[in-house]
Amino acid sequence: MAPTVDLPAEVLADAAISAFDNAVRLLDDAHLLLAAGRWPTAHSLAVLALEECGKHIMCVASLARLPNETPYTVARFLRRLRRHDDKLANAQYMLDALSRDDPGTWLGELLTTVRSLGYGKMLGLYVDIDPATPEVLVPESIAEAEASRLVANVGGLLEWLRPIVHRPRYREMLLQTASLDRELPPPPDDDLDVPGLVRRAITGFPDS
Repeated sequence: MAPTVDLPAEVLADAAISAFDNAVRLLDDAHLLLAAGRWPTAHSLAVLALEECGKHIMCVASLARLPNETPYTVARFLRRLRRHDDKLANAQYMLDALSRDDPGTWLGELLTTVRSLGYGKMLGLYVDIDPATPEVLVPESIAEAEASRLVANVGGLLEWLRPIVHRPRYREMLLQTASLDRELPPPPDDDLDVPGLVRRAITGFPDS
């Protein structure tokens, strides 16, 4: 059933905050697994935490567009919210923007990075057969260093966002974003939606 245009700002705001809190929970579990030597599963949970962080970013960005939404764009947003690549792309975009200096380099690598993360998430959980070789692919092929690096990178992004999301009036600020009367271009039709307003939507709130 196609959703109606009625996507309340309160739902988006609550989804954004809940997704961030769930990302923190998943990464906490990843730390426990990493300490126990279960790094393939720790790696997969870190990717899931990154996806939930991307969901937070997408909901915040969508709040800025909410006054201009139509049934078509709402339906498209809800579809994107379930696509792993979309969520990973939004989170990885912010992670790279915070940690790398040359956008000309990492923007070109974004799609490859997203696909690699999705592949690694599945590899950490399942046995598979590589059709190109063929050889058996097992979760244990994910090295401790690879899992540790990803857990640390995702943790850095969540720690950067934490003081913003945990502001006392953060939800109220999100709802104010949705109530602004402004014209914004519709999101692109691409499979990967990495809007330029993402960082502004999250960091542009007043401190009080």
